[in-house]
Amino acid sequence: MNLRLVTRAPGFATGSIGNLAISFWESQQTAEQAHHAAEVLSALGRTEGRVLVLAVLPPTAPAPSNAVRSVISNAFTRLGSQIHAVANAVEGDGFRAATMRAVVTSMALVIRPSYPVKTVATVEDAAEFLAAHSDGRLTVSDIVLASRELRS
Repeated sequence: MNLRLVTRAPGFATGSIGNLAISFWESQQTAEQAHHAAEVLSALGRTEGRVLVLAVLPPTAPAPSNAVRSVISNAFTRLGSQIHAVANAVEGDGFRAATMRAVVTSMALVIRPSYPVKTVATVEDAAEFLAAHSDGRLTVSDIVLASRELRS
């Protein structure tokens, strides 16, 4: 399965593979980047009954701003029951990475989603979670390779 790259900019990239939207957020996120990620979600929503989402945040990524959270939250709201599962790979070790994972997890709890959400430390762990929710359409390897391609 091939990655469909939608947008690439310094510190940011977003695309899709199958029914999975992937976003890579390395630097301070902007509302414009969030709109690009939301466009990927909308495009999948027009063609897929079940949409999976993977957000990858490397150790250097700052917490998303309110504007970014609002754009992404609105995109999720528009898709509603089409969102099937979400994984956030907040990479890194140590206190900062653990704090970021806690922040991302807390944001998910506030939303109270009707779909499973998992925040993990590696893309591989996120890929295992998402592959299990892909109804056999994506493998762990598909997801890991697409994520590597996106960030290269």
